[in-house]
Amino acid sequence: EMVLSKRSISLPTQQRYHGSLGWLRRIPRRPVVLFTSVALMSWFFVFAWTIQRVSVAHLEQSGANLLNRRTSPSSALHRHSRPSFGTSSKQGEDEFPKKSTQQTTTYRLDATFNGIPLVYQNGHQQIRSSYYCTGRSMGRRSLDGGSEIDDDSWMFRSCRFRNLCFDTNKQDYVMFVPPSKFSHLTETKSEQALALGGINPRWDLRTGEEDKGSWKVKWFPQILSDSISEGGFYQLPSKFIWLPFHSLAAHNVGHLVWDDFYPIFSLLRLFDLQHHDSLHLLPIRQVLKHKLYATCDIRKNKRQQCASNFEKFWPLMGVTPEHFSTTKTFRFDPTKEGEDLKSPLVCASTAVAGLGMLTDHGYRDHGWNENFTFQGYNIPPHNLGRGPNFAAFSNFMAWNLLG
Repeated sequence: EMVLSKRSISLPTQQRYHGSLGWLRRIPRRPVVLFTSVALMSWFFVFAWTIQRVSVAHLEQSGANLLNRRTSPSSALHRHSRPSFGTSSKQGEDEFPKKSTQQTTTYRLDATFNGIPLVYQNGHQQIRSSYYCTGRSMGRRSLDGGSEIDDDSWMFRSCRFRNLCFDTNKQDYVMFVPPSKFSHLTETKSEQALALGGINPRWDLRTGEEDKGSWKVKWFPQILSDSISEGGFYQLPSKFIWLPFHSLAAHNVGHLVWDDFYPIFSLLRLFDLQHHDSLHLLPIRQVLKHKLYATCDIRKNKRQQCASNFEKFWPLMGVTPEHFSTTKTFRFDPTKEGEDLKSPLVCASTAVAGLGMLTDHGYRDHGWNENFTFQGYNIPPHNLGRGPNFAAFSNFMAWNLLG
């Protein structure tokens, strides 16, 4: 009797001690509860997937809206904006030359570049280029009174150009200067060099490796005598701002935003070109001759990821994705089928370049890193005092996406 009594008492005690796992045993006996749990979980995943798709669709729709309202031939030619540098041709700076007919007024379009209308300027309308830069001046420097280090002023330099041309045959940029200035500018070209893209500090570790060396993004346009331009050129609408740049690592969305988009915005703001009504940014990603570690062109899959991210997120910067290309994938076509192009040159009245140290990274792996040493010197945190610029960048993207 004692044994039977003990067993009868121990059964509920055992169930009580294992109550935390008892629900697993009870679920099969309660099909309604099991069905409800599965239904709730399914609804949650469907809801999350829907939110993600709606966000992507909104970005794509924003890009489509930009295409319709900001970059069609009619809107690009008729919208008013702040004055820009203008061109040195005799035509008006704010619109294309007109052809008058009895019924209506039309605009002469001779070619397109990435879908943007171009006008051909013949050799009688000579083009001359100029530029001015901001940042550190050329020369060797010392930190904390120590020994001199190699000059890195080109990493901190940004420039605004007037009448910068893209040579579609050579896939690089050129400037046209008077013969009297040609020799001097050619000799001092290296002193005006800038960084086309942000600087990854890891490029300068183990520089003997093939995919290392920040010098690969050091750049300045080729300087030519303006007499060469007499063969003619194609002119972009004056409202377009040409942006040659190199992407740090756009296959990663975080790097895309903070090391491509943010320095691009900072560059525009530096030269007072960030105004929404006048902004028609035309970015062209530079494909380097020498590949760099962790960039878009290091491998095929990185190149595809970069292309996908740019297409999806360019609307944040007010850019129509169809207008974007690299220096190798651009589309340059005459408007009349079967007609030959008259010149390989496509010129913009305004251009900016020099992302360099405008990125979140700076000299560091990330801008928020507190302790960092470069060539034996302590470098202060890169993003100190940049809070107002971050806020302006956030508002700029929100306006482009929602405004």
